[in-house]
Amino acid sequence: MGLFSRTSLGISFDSWGVRCARVTGPPSAPRLETLVHRPIPSGAVRFSLREPNIVHGEAVTGALREACADLGGCGSRIFLTLPHGAGRVMLLDVEEEFRGKAEGLPILRWKLGKKLACDGEELRIDFQQIGERRGGYATVLAVVAFRRVIEQYEEVLEGAQAPPARIDFDCFNLCRLFESRLDCRDSAALLFCLDTSLGVMVFSRGVPVFLRVRERRGEQPRDPFFHTELSRSYRAFRDRFPDHALSSVLCVVSPAEAQDVLPLARGVMGCEPVMLQAADAVNSADGSPLGRERLFPFSATIGAALRGF
Repeated sequence: MGLFSRTSLGISFDSWGVRCARVTGPPSAPRLETLVHRPIPSGAVRFSLREPNIVHGEAVTGALREACADLGGCGSRIFLTLPHGAGRVMLLDVEEEFRGKAEGLPILRWKLGKKLACDGEELRIDFQQIGERRGGYATVLAVVAFRRVIEQYEEVLEGAQAPPARIDFDCFNLCRLFESRLDCRDSAALLFCLDTSLGVMVFSRGVPVFLRVRERRGEQPRDPFFHTELSRSYRAFRDRFPDHALSSVLCVVSPAEAQDVLPLARGVMGCEPVMLQAADAVNSADGSPLGRERLFPFSATIGAALRGF
């Protein structure tokens, strides 16, 4: 059994601390073993696209060391997930033809450098072409962050003796956690309301075709911000894909906010929303029930840990 079992850790940051999740077991049936949250001082981390995110490195490194100690030491592959304020995830139409990442990276570095008004060499970029080239354009799913921002996170994790095997963003790790629900639907929207972001992703047969994420700064679902941003996202999707009809809206939202967000999603997007819960996507290692309220803040963290499976 040991030959077929894996263990990996997911790590995430929020405004209040560091979250870790340890997942173990065979690739066909990973199990959630441990969750840890360690607080950090207010202002120790400040999510920003361009500016340094780690304001008090010693405090953050200390919290990471404590979290790893609570997990019984690291000794496993570590996957870091970052809030969307620390970078950008976008779908781009690229006219230039290229074969593979070696040819595509200089093109995207130039385009994204212009888009973000910076030297393209300041950016860390990863991308994947989505579908076939049509109408002279290729659709590319791109992830971009400033080097100095990513290097800060790498430094504090290495200082805690927990170097990451991979770094990406919360939306991808939510998709990893709930991939079985996204793969089996003709046209589904994933609506997520996290600590620092509100996002809509639309999938057509499991492939992302639309993405819009906006930073959230303490607004509540009853605030006009939510209705405005959700309406703008849905309108932008309809403008781009007027013939696409959504079959469902899958919602990743805290149980406390669900009573406000679900009716809002129904009213704006025109179909019945379905609540997704981490407790329905992963089992506990000891078979005990997993509390939905407790698990929600760890949703992206657990998804990150599942990258190792």
